[in-house]
Amino acid sequence: MESYLKEALEIVKAQASVRTMTEEEITTMVRKLAGGLRKLVQAVPLKMTLHVRRLILKKQLRKNPLHALSVESHLKY
Repeated sequence: MESYLKEALEIVKAQASVRTMTEEEITTMVRKLAGGLRKLVQAVPLKMTLHVRRLILKKQLRKNPLHALSVESHLKY
């Protein structure tokens, strides 16, 4: 499965956990997010992508150190 789709599914899952969503809303949101993430990643230069990933990891590390370590192992530098 594409990483964009996985990320989109995680975001929609989090959204659906805080409010009721119809199948159509979920499908539409996943499609739009996956497409948007794909475009964003393709438009961002590699150095910037690595910098953003490191910033995200630092933020996650502050919030939940154990989860951040598992996320770090999945990041490809």
